[in-house]
Amino acid sequence: MRVSNPVPYRNPKSQFALSVVTLGIYGLISHHQYSNEMKQYADVGKGGFKLWHLIFLAILPAIPFWMLARMFGFLRSVKQLEARTGHMTNLSLGFVIMWAFIGMVLGGGSMLIVTQLPSFGSFDFIKTIVPTAAYMWTVFVTWKAFEDSLNTSWTLFFTRS
Repeated sequence: MRVSNPVPYRNPKSQFALSVVTLGIYGLISHHQYSNEMKQYADVGKGGFKLWHLIFLAILPAIPFWMLARMFGFLRSVKQLEARTGHMTNLSLGFVIMWAFIGMVLGGGSMLIVTQLPSFGSFDFIKTIVPTAAYMWTVFVTWKAFEDSLNTSWTLFFTRS
């Protein structure tokens, strides 16, 4: 018997583009949605945001550390879902750390390079776009790995006999 999948397929490119256009707000909302779906349908992870998350967010300097902790928790939930469905990907803690390091090197290295370039006049915005694009590409690689894993895992989860 084939069961319909209540979790929609999400295109990683459009999801990432929406997150960039909304300056990360859509990313937070989609992360909340993914967490809720994993908790609701597979009983994996802790679900979406809780009240203590809002209290923690009130301390602005802690936001990067909170986001890192949340991402590693989300990675653990995705790997648990993969284990339940028998679907294995190269998504791991090492994969995430490797791409974060590559992003820092590419972003920082390209920033050093563009500061040495002469002025482009009215095209000086390129000096800002190049390091940002280099870093965002590495963020997209990780984002796409998460999205592809979730799309495949949910398909397997809801179509098994």
